[in-house]
Parts: sequence; C-alpha cells; structure tokens
Amino acid sequence: GLQIADNSALTSIAGLRGLTGDLPGMLNVRGNPLLPNLDGLEGLTGITGASDGGYSLEINDNAALTSVNGLRGLNGTLPGLLSVSKNPQLLTLDGLEGITGITGASSGGYSLQIYDNAALTSVGGLRGLAGDLPGRLTVHKNPQLLNLDGLEGITGITGASDGGFSLQIYDNAALTSISGLQGLTGAL
Repeated sequence: GLQIADNSALTSIAGLRGLTGDLPGMLNVRGNPLLPNLDGLEGLTGITGASDGGYSLEINDNAALTSVNGLRGLNGTLPGLLSVSKNPQLLTLDGLEGITGITGASSGGYSLQIYDNAALTSVGGLRGLAGDLPGRLTVHKNPQLLNLDGLEGITGITGASDGGFSLQIYDNAALTSISGLQGLTGAL
C-alpha cells in the first residue's frame, strides 16, 4: 500500500506522478496539514487491497486539502472501507467517480464513512458507486452538506451484524434532502 502521513511541511505529492496501475494495498493520506491536493496520484487506476483494519482508501485529517481530484484515475471496486474524514477545507468528493463499488468493510463494520468535513457541500463524486455495501454507511458532522445526491446507486446495506446501525445520518446541519438514498431497497 501507500501511506502519506504526518508530514507537517509537505505541500505537494507531485513527485509521485510516476506511480501507475493498481495499488495492491491500501491508500492512506492522513495528517498532512499543508497538503492542498492529491495531484501526483493520477496514474493510480485501482486499489486492490486493504489494511489489517479493513481500510482501502482513507483520507483523514488534512487541514488544507481542498480537492481529491488527483484520484480521478481510480476505477473499479474497493475491497475495504472508503473513509473521508476531518478534512475541514474539502469542498467535494469530485475525483472519486470511477469507484464503482465497495466489497468489504473495516474491522469496525463500516464500508463508507464521510464525517467531520466542515466545508463539504456535495458527495456527488461518489455517483459511480453501485450495488450493496457489505458494511455500514455513515454520514455525519458535515455542516455544509446539502444533500446525499450521488449515492443513488447504493442498493442495500448488508452489514452491522453486531446489532448496530447499518445506516447513520446525523449532525449534518445544512442537510435538506436524503433522496440520494432512493436506491436502497429491502431491509437494512
């Protein structure tokens, strides 16, 4: 996998432009307070693995990150959790459109987590997602998120075998519509 984490002065990962093809492990971009974008990762075409904790793609705690469009080359399914959290300047998930499904979950039982992104207004970048999620879906603490448009392709959530919530949507102050979940059918 590839981890870019806890680099207090890092402002660019453009030096990774030579990376191409599928990543056999997870991709973790975490704790880089000055990194504004993921430009340099355009050559990655897929993520075929997951961490021991079941994460495939984690974008977490990047204070200056405004765009994930550098991941626009990614396509296909993720074998583990997709988590986007604690990125206070990230406006959209544009660049993740090529991800078509999530076939696994984290050790905590989650397949998709979008939380604590103070400026996030749209999850439309996830419009390529289709089918059932084997683990939980949670969207919380995104105070500027207006709707869930882009999640229409998710047809079911089969996880939360421990009796917990399969679907969690809470503490999104500007959320006016959840019609983006209209593709969900059957029991949760």
